[in-house]
Amino acid sequence: MPRIGLFGGTFNPIHNGHILCPENLVKRNILDKVIFIPSYMPPLKKNPANISPEMRLEMVRLAVSPYPFFQVSDMEIKRQGTSYTIDTVKQLRQAYPKDDLTIILGTDWGMRFHEWKDYEALSEIVNFVVMQREGSKEDMDNPLLSEPVRKKLAGAIVSVPAVPVSSSEIRKKINDKAFLRKYLPEKVYRYIEEKKLYQ
Repeated sequence: MPRIGLFGGTFNPIHNGHILCPENLVKRNILDKVIFIPSYMPPLKKNPANISPEMRLEMVRLAVSPYPFFQVSDMEIKRQGTSYTIDTVKQLRQAYPKDDLTIILGTDWGMRFHEWKDYEALSEIVNFVVMQREGSKEDMDNPLLSEPVRKKLAGAIVSVPAVPVSSSEIRKKINDKAFLRKYLPEKVYRYIEEKKLYQ
């Protein structure tokens, strides 16, 4: 049964950390492939930069293009509205009825999983990989989650390489070319330069 990772987010912009961690999961045979799913309108996260969903989608496509085990889905952007994971997974389940669908998330979002729409129903139809940065002591002991979901998330923690960068930091340092070239895929860097994004 193929193990398909579902990696959602705003990717505003996508950076090397977004690539390195899922790549690590595939190379360790935890997953067989990963589908990146840029959100149209995330329910729990603001989009602080005036960058269109289509531009974020294009940056993701550019970033993952060298990797044969990565795919990109535009389903949430096509669907528009608020991007709820439960809706996306139900749609993907129709396309992949027999595959192991696995949501990839960080420990930060794992600790907020009780805020996700229909989180208990979601946990019944997918598996999880909870990425914990190397050297981190974070756990999944969230008393706001139901006991079965808390156990499922706690049992899904996987150590991944720590990449000291975030999308918000990229946006703040948009004029620091050396920083951008260090932490952005080259094609994404060139796209941001060409379109003069985040200025």
